[in-house]
Amino acid sequence: MKRTSLKTAAILIAAAATLFACKTDIPEPYKQYTYDVYVAGYEVISQEQKVAMLWKNGEATPLNVGSKQAEAVSVFVSGNDVYVAGYQKDGDKQVATLWKNGTATRLTNGNEDAIAFSVSVAGNDVYVAGWDGKKAMLWKNGTATALTNGEKDAQAYSVFVSGNDVYVGGYEFNNNKKRVATIWKNGTAITLTNETEYAQVFSVFVSGNDAYAVGYELNNESYIAKLWKNGEATNLTSAPRNATAHSVSLDGNDVYAAGFEVKEDHFEAKLWKNGELANTLGDPNKSCIAYSVFAIDGDVYVAGSENDISKLWKNGQVIDLNDGSKNGEAHSVYIVKREVSN
Repeated sequence: MKRTSLKTAAILIAAAATLFACKTDIPEPYKQYTYDVYVAGYEVISQEQKVAMLWKNGEATPLNVGSKQAEAVSVFVSGNDVYVAGYQKDGDKQVATLWKNGTATRLTNGNEDAIAFSVSVAGNDVYVAGWDGKKAMLWKNGTATALTNGEKDAQAYSVFVSGNDVYVGGYEFNNNKKRVATIWKNGTAITLTNETEYAQVFSVFVSGNDAYAVGYELNNESYIAKLWKNGEATNLTSAPRNATAHSVSLDGNDVYAAGFEVKEDHFEAKLWKNGELANTLGDPNKSCIAYSVFAIDGDVYVAGSENDISKLWKNGQVIDLNDGSKNGEAHSVYIVKREVSN
């Protein structure tokens, strides 16, 4: 066997090192992505009929079957499955309902008014937040857990799953009959307010170790839109105008909140970025409401309504969800990013 000299080995090692070093300079292959836009809401067909709606890239699908009154309030996509939370009426009662790929499942029995207000999926587990009668509720795979005991009014509006932790946002009245903005983490209540008359959380979003929530607090007879980060509050608006923040979303280090402010006899849809007003959405001469925000890759989508017509805004530009002939609202927007195969 021929032996390799130390000099030859050193040359080979240097050549290999140079080869591997060169490989780090090879550019990553260019990737293309497509973005599917899902929106949940409702349309009023007639005085007797309200239809829960799901739009995918502007194409509408009605969801209610056997009920003349229904609303879709939240949408979440996991893999190829599309989940929508809301309610359908059964007689004179609202029944909390979850649709999976268009098939409805009742979460409540119809004895009390109830709504499924938010849906989130983690792995094989489907979480829904809402309320049943006076109780704030969390459903996991259809099994109900009451977050409150029903002695005082409470409602849950938002659910977000981060790792093994489940966050739910809403409110509960305290013993002094004050509505307290509340986050339940794994079923344990964390109060964000205390002695104000009214406050509540509409949306929660968790990133790493930081938990964000938005909603409102009544202060000096004015409703102030609020952003909480790990329990610390930031006012998004100021008195005397009334306002609320309805939804929060993160894109990198940027925190977006969407909601609305009351101006004289109409609403103004608002988008805040990092605690500052970023945009007023919609026609300033019309009543506009922002209910949901989803930020991804520098684009910001907001779902809401303009003069009771369902609307979607992308980076401030309006996208019509129907021809304007039907009243309704867009309550939730969810974006799915998919890589385009070559």
